[in-house]
Amino acid sequence: LAQFQWQVVVDETVAIAHQVTAVAASLQSVKDECQASIQQSRSEECMRAERLEEAITRESQQRELGLREVQEKLNKLFQAISEERSARDVGHHQLMSRLESVVAGVESDRSMRAQEHAEMTRLYDTVKHQVSVEQARNEEQWNWH
Repeated sequence: LAQFQWQVVVDETVAIAHQVTAVAASLQSVKDECQASIQQSRSEECMRAERLEEAITRESQQRELGLREVQEKLNKLFQAISEERSARDVGHHQLMSRLESVVAGVESDRSMRAQEHAEMTRLYDTVKHQVSVEQARNEEQWNWH
Protein backbone atom coordinates (compact mmCIF):
# COMPACT_ATOMS: atom_id res chain seq x y z
CA LEU A 1 0.00 0.00 0.00
CA ALA A 2 2.78 2.36 0.73
CA GLN A 3 4.26 1.59 -2.60
CA PHE A 4 0.92 2.18 -4.22
CA GLN A 5 0.57 5.49 -2.44
CA TRP A 6 4.10 6.29 -3.35
CA GLN A 7 3.33 5.48 -7.01
CA VAL A 8 0.26 7.78 -6.90
CA VAL A 9 2.41 10.58 -5.49
CA VAL A 10 5.04 9.97 -8.20
CA ASP A 11 2.36 9.82 -10.93
CA GLU A 12 0.77 13.01 -9.68
CA THR A 13 4.18 14.67 -9.50
CA VAL A 14 4.91 13.56 -13.07
CA ALA A 15 1.47 14.79 -14.20
CA ILE A 16 2.05 18.10 -12.44
CA ALA A 17 5.52 18.30 -14.03
CA HIS A 18 3.95 17.67 -17.47
CA GLN A 19 1.35 20.33 -16.77
CA VAL A 20 4.06 22.74 -15.60
CA THR A 21 6.06 21.96 -18.77
CA ALA A 22 2.94 22.49 -20.90
CA VAL A 23 2.17 25.75 -19.12
CA ALA A 24 5.84 26.82 -19.54
CA ALA A 25 5.68 25.96 -23.26
CA SER A 26 2.39 27.84 -23.59
CA LEU A 27 3.84 30.76 -21.67
CA GLN A 28 6.91 30.73 -23.94
CA SER A 29 4.61 30.69 -26.97
CA VAL A 30 2.62 33.64 -25.60
CA LYS A 31 5.89 35.42 -24.81
CA ASP A 32 7.16 34.80 -28.37
CA GLU A 33 3.86 36.05 -29.83
CA CYS A 34 4.01 39.16 -27.65
CA GLN A 35 7.58 39.86 -28.72
CA ALA A 36 6.62 39.35 -32.38
CA SER A 37 3.62 41.63 -31.91
CA ILE A 38 5.80 44.26 -30.18
CA GLN A 39 8.37 43.99 -32.98
CA GLN A 40 5.64 44.31 -35.63
CA SER A 41 4.13 47.32 -33.82
CA ARG A 42 7.56 48.94 -33.61
CA SER A 43 8.24 48.39 -37.31
CA GLU A 44 4.74 49.68 -38.20
CA GLU A 45 5.29 52.71 -35.97
CA CYS A 46 8.67 53.30 -37.64
CA MET A 47 7.04 53.12 -41.07
CA ARG A 48 4.24 55.48 -39.96
CA ALA A 49 6.83 57.89 -38.56
CA GLU A 50 8.79 57.75 -41.83
CA ARG A 51 5.62 58.35 -43.89
CA LEU A 52 4.64 61.19 -41.57
CA GLU A 53 8.11 62.70 -41.86
CA GLU A 54 7.95 62.42 -45.66
CA ALA A 55 4.49 64.02 -45.68
CA ILE A 56 5.73 66.84 -43.44
CA THR A 57 8.76 67.34 -45.68
CA ARG A 58 6.53 67.46 -48.80
CA GLU A 59 4.13 69.87 -47.10
CA SER A 60 7.04 72.05 -46.00
CA GLN A 61 8.48 72.10 -49.52
CA GLN A 62 5.08 72.94 -51.02
CA ARG A 63 4.58 75.76 -48.54
CA GLU A 64 8.07 77.12 -49.18
CA LEU A 65 7.36 77.04 -52.93
CA GLY A 66 4.04 78.76 -52.39
CA LEU A 67 5.71 81.36 -50.19
CA ARG A 68 8.35 82.02 -52.85
CA GLU A 69 5.63 82.42 -55.49
CA VAL A 70 3.75 84.86 -53.26
CA GLN A 71 6.96 86.79 -52.60
CA GLU A 72 7.69 86.97 -56.35
CA LYS A 73 4.14 88.20 -57.02
CA LEU A 74 4.48 90.80 -54.27
CA ASN A 75 7.82 91.95 -55.68
CA LYS A 76 6.26 92.30 -59.14
CA LEU A 77 3.33 94.19 -57.66
CA PHE A 78 5.62 96.54 -55.72
CA GLN A 79 7.66 97.10 -58.88
CA ALA A 80 4.52 97.85 -60.91
CA ILE A 81 3.31 100.26 -58.21
CA SER A 82 6.70 101.95 -58.15
CA GLU A 83 6.74 102.28 -61.94
CA GLU A 84 3.19 103.64 -61.91
CA ARG A 85 4.10 106.12 -59.18
CA SER A 86 7.20 107.21 -61.13
CA ALA A 87 5.16 107.63 -64.33
CA ARG A 88 2.51 109.58 -62.41
CA ASP A 89 5.18 111.79 -60.83
CA VAL A 90 6.70 112.49 -64.26
CA GLY A 91 3.25 113.24 -65.69
CA HIS A 92 2.48 115.51 -62.75
CA HIS A 93 5.77 117.35 -63.21
CA GLN A 94 5.14 117.79 -66.94
CA LEU A 95 1.60 119.00 -66.28
CA MET A 96 2.84 121.49 -63.70
CA SER A 97 5.49 122.73 -66.14
CA ARG A 98 2.86 123.20 -68.85
CA LEU A 99 0.53 124.92 -66.41
CA GLU A 100 3.27 127.29 -65.28
CA SER A 101 4.09 128.01 -68.92
CA VAL A 102 0.42 128.73 -69.72
CA VAL A 103 0.10 130.94 -66.63
CA ALA A 104 3.24 132.83 -67.63
CA GLY A 105 1.84 133.25 -71.16
CA VAL A 106 -1.49 134.49 -69.84
CA GLU A 107 0.25 136.91 -67.46
CA SER A 108 2.46 138.13 -70.29
CA ASP A 109 -0.56 138.58 -72.57
CA ARG A 110 -2.49 140.37 -69.82
CA SER A 111 0.45 142.65 -69.12
CA MET A 112 0.82 143.37 -72.83
CA ARG A 113 -2.91 144.08 -73.19
CA ALA A 114 -2.78 146.34 -70.15
CA GLN A 115 0.10 148.23 -71.76
CA GLU A 116 -1.79 148.41 -75.06
CA HIS A 117 -4.89 149.62 -73.24
CA ALA A 118 -2.88 152.26 -71.41
CA GLU A 119 -1.29 153.34 -74.71
CA MET A 120 -4.68 153.43 -76.45
CA THR A 121 -6.17 155.43 -73.59
CA ARG A 122 -3.24 157.86 -73.73
CA LEU A 123 -3.57 158.17 -77.51
CA TYR A 124 -7.36 158.61 -77.19
CA ASP A 125 -6.87 161.31 -74.58
CA THR A 126 -4.26 162.98 -76.79
CA VAL A 127 -6.54 162.86 -79.84
CA LYS A 128 -9.45 164.07 -77.75
CA HIS A 129 -7.34 166.91 -76.45
CA GLN A 130 -6.16 167.76 -79.96
CA VAL A 131 -9.75 167.68 -81.23
CA SER A 132 -10.81 169.94 -78.38
CA VAL A 133 -7.96 172.31 -79.09
CA GLU A 134 -8.76 172.27 -82.80
CA GLN A 135 -12.41 172.80 -82.08
CA ALA A 136 -11.62 175.73 -79.85
CA ARG A 137 -9.37 177.22 -82.53
CA ASN A 138 -12.05 176.72 -85.17
CA GLU A 139 -14.61 178.43 -82.96
CA GLU A 140 -12.25 181.33 -82.45
CA GLN A 141 -11.69 181.56 -86.19
CA TRP A 142 -15.40 181.51 -86.89
CA ASN A 143 -15.96 184.00 -84.21
CA TRP A 144 -13.37 186.34 -85.78
CA HIS A 145 -15.04 186.22 -89.03
